[in-house]
Amino acid sequence: MPTEPRSAVPHTPLSGADDIVRRMQALQRQAPIEIVAIGVSTGGPQALAKVIPYLPANLAVPVVIVQHMPQTFTGALAASLNDKSALTVVEGQNGQRLEAGMVYIAPGGKQMKVVQQSQQQAPHLLMTDDPPENSKARRFWRKTPSPV
Repeated sequence: MPTEPRSAVPHTPLSGADDIVRRMQALQRQAPIEIVAIGVSTGGPQALAKVIPYLPANLAVPVVIVQHMPQTFTGALAASLNDKSALTVVEGQNGQRLEAGMVYIAPGGKQMKVVQQSQQQAPHLLMTDDPPENSKARRFWRKTPSPV
């Protein structure tokens, strides 16, 4: 667990997508953001439908989402959000390279880790059956706005 604060941006409850975009812009002025991570559970599809369509089309980082739901539903969730968003939303695939302006939803029943073998390689997705862990925090914790 990091001992330093993530950001000097005051923690206040988010009241909408505009707040998330403003918070991301404030964080970006302090330090470069490399990835956005979102974890959701009950009520997640409705919450994502209120946030993802408002992310800007020129978002310069990838977005990874873990939505705990059955395997048969995450593909449909990705397709639905893709239809509503200026960004491309997909169900993530094992080994898929992360790209700016893309949204990746973890397949149902899987854990999604962001891994990078070296600084010369782009980060990519690793799907596992492992217990949940905050693997993105190890490398990106200071550069990752993570609404949960």
